Amino acid sequence: MSLRGCKGICAPKPERAGGMSGNAERSIAIMGCGDDMHSAQGHVAKLFRVLGDDTRLQILALLRIREACVCELVELFGISQPAISEHLRRLREAGLVEDERRGMWVFYRRAAQIPAFVHAALEAVDVPAELAVRLRAMTPAGACARADAPARPAATVTR
Repeated sequence: MSLRGCKGICAPKPERAGGMSGNAERSIAIMGCGDDMHSAQGHVAKLFRVLGDDTRLQILALLRIREACVCELVELFGISQPAISEHLRRLREAGLVEDERRGMWVFYRRAAQIPAFVHAALEAVDVPAELAVRLRAMTPAGACARADAPARPAATVTR
């Protein structure tokens, strides 16, 4: 496969760039590559590095079910909030997830447009059944509400 510079790929023309399939061309265009071939290769390499972590793959698989709050992912994976946030930061920087702040909470969902080759790879990742069941059973932001709720005073009985 021979590739022209990224400029030819990122600004797709009706003809195919250097023998690339239309899907590959659109995939690289979505990544917002720069002007040279090394930029396109760099974006693809970054995506593979990000996808090379089991936890990040499982997060992306879970986000097929529904968006999730950081606190929900902490509860599901049983790892610290800073660790989950770091995984999500890397996924966001790679353009694989989008975030939305709602009050105190940040919700994550899979990005609307991800490269076709990444989408195909993610479809092959199975969502761990136990995690899927637990995520479906959670009320969105339920884990956050429990973690942030102030302790209630013991009920007093008056007669």
